[in-house]
Amino acid sequence: MEFDGPSAEQHATWAKQVADADLGEAILIAFHEAPINDDERDLTRQIARNPGIGHQELTKFRGKGDVSLILGHMVYERLGFFRKFWDGSGQMSGLLFQRDNASGRVLYWLTAEAEESFTALKVI
Repeated sequence: MEFDGPSAEQHATWAKQVADADLGEAILIAFHEAPINDDERDLTRQIARNPGIGHQELTKFRGKGDVSLILGHMVYERLGFFRKFWDGSGQMSGLLFQRDNASGRVLYWLTAEAEESFTALKVI
């Protein structure tokens, strides 16, 4: 993914901030520098409170069908912090949220790194 102008500069600056960081540290830095918004916080807390929650339940909780978009944008909007961890396969949100659809339903959990970092940031 390529960004233009000031956005590209911002993401490049963010990438430098996490050059030597592991994923947990990058999450801490990312959400300190670009704080979580209310929609992101609400979904993250719901997933943290209900590990293995289904997409349908999150959509009902949210009252809108934009759950996947919000979860993906949690990484995309802060991609400079996360680019080195994302190999281009799978979904970007997989850096923060585990997904399982083996049962025919999409279920979500926080990754260990996200849970630890969001706890430290008092998001959850």
